[in-house]
Amino acid sequence: MSNHPSLTKNLRATPRGVLVIRLFLACVALAVFAMLLATVWFQQPIAPAIAADEQSSGVYQMIVVQPGDTLWEISSRLAQNNDRAAVLEQIMTYNDLETSDLKIGQRLFVPVEQD
Repeated sequence: MSNHPSLTKNLRATPRGVLVIRLFLACVALAVFAMLLATVWFQQPIAPAIAADEQSSGVYQMIVVQPGDTLWEISSRLAQNNDRAAVLEQIMTYNDLETSDLKIGQRLFVPVEQD
């Protein structure tokens, strides 16, 4: 044990130091907000894609997999009056999926029903 007084005991922030800390925290908060805004902005659905191969012709749009989504549930939502299994097969083929395992945030192209 040393006889030196504790440095933290006598440590105080000057008004200028408080201002610097507040400005730093404001900059960090602004940077985090900008990153969140950019993330949300760039995850908006994009224009529909046109299938290029002969096997699957049609219009597709991108969706982002949400928590709890399954391929069967997505297919059921999209199928409306069509065969759910056929829609599921279209999704798997167009996205080159080998399994039905999905990850949250994964981007999928799904068929759009045309009128």
